[in-house]
Amino acid sequence: MTELLLADHPGKPKRDIYAAMNLYRNCFKHVGTTEAERADDQLTLDQFDDTKNDYLLYICIEDYLRLRHSSPIPMQIFHAWFCACHAHLLMSQAQAQKLLDLFPGIQTMTRDQQKRGLAGCIQQFSSHSELLAHPETEVSFTE
Repeated sequence: MTELLLADHPGKPKRDIYAAMNLYRNCFKHVGTTEAERADDQLTLDQFDDTKNDYLLYICIEDYLRLRHSSPIPMQIFHAWFCACHAHLLMSQAQAQKLLDLFPGIQTMTRDQQKRGLAGCIQQFSSHSELLAHPETEVSFTE
């Protein structure tokens, strides 16, 4: 995913792209050594909410798909859900419409409604025989 970001922003220094990708992770991982650094980190963390996790999960799934060319149903559904939620960032309106049809009203829902819809969709399709038989679907091991 990093390589795609670098290709999409050829004039941007690599260190700036890494810094943007790892902004919150670095704040959680490293405590500033000075009061000013800790205050700056706190300003960044004050902007953090669970939507920021979606981007990391999306990047991880994209990397997984590029490596394996297949994935378990929950990953496929999260990928489609994320793309529907952020269609304006990822694709043209014509491309987005297919995903928006899969998740009607997703962009106007509250965050809780979006997450409940995602969970319900995963539950509904995790044992779908046609999807499980598809060559790009991997078995998902759950207890």
